Amino acid sequence: MTNRPDAAAPNQRRPAAHILLVGEMGVGKTTVGLHLADLVARPFLDSDDALSGEVAMTGRRYAGLHGVEALHEVELRVFLDAVAATELAVISPAASVVDHPAGRAAMRTHATVWLRASEEVVRTRRGRDDHRRPVDDREATRLRGQRVDCWRSISTLEIDTGHISAREAAAQIVTLLGQERAT
Repeated sequence: MTNRPDAAAPNQRRPAAHILLVGEMGVGKTTVGLHLADLVARPFLDSDDALSGEVAMTGRRYAGLHGVEALHEVELRVFLDAVAATELAVISPAASVVDHPAGRAAMRTHATVWLRASEEVVRTRRGRDDHRRPVDDREATRLRGQRVDCWRSISTLEIDTGHISAREAAAQIVTLLGQERAT
């Protein structure tokens, strides 16, 4: 867990902001997000669900039919629509959103938490997934290397989810962001 010393707590910088959970596939964005949303009494918006609603199929199928770049375009649009909403939420964008300057710019205006875990942990978790596009170990390593500096640059807080439960990660986020817990 790392609290960025160079940034004020998100609730001090911006009194009303979405909480964004970013990171690669398999770090626990959805699982942590569900717990976090419950703790702070906000809706949880998962990019996989929003994408399926937008294109009427899974990301895996969409990428197979239209290509990975087309999938990333839809993922970015879904994310930008989610952060434009006035109702504050916990949002889990697709990992690819950080690749686009508009995605990074939007992330910087909210409380952005980078969830990370070791490659071994992520590989194990990623292997249980059947609705996202397949990513082999070589591509996952390439994407991680390409994105890690971006995640670091846009995040206010960093949590290693590799050896703690999703519930513990959510509680740490609430505490470190200074969010009110739901009663």
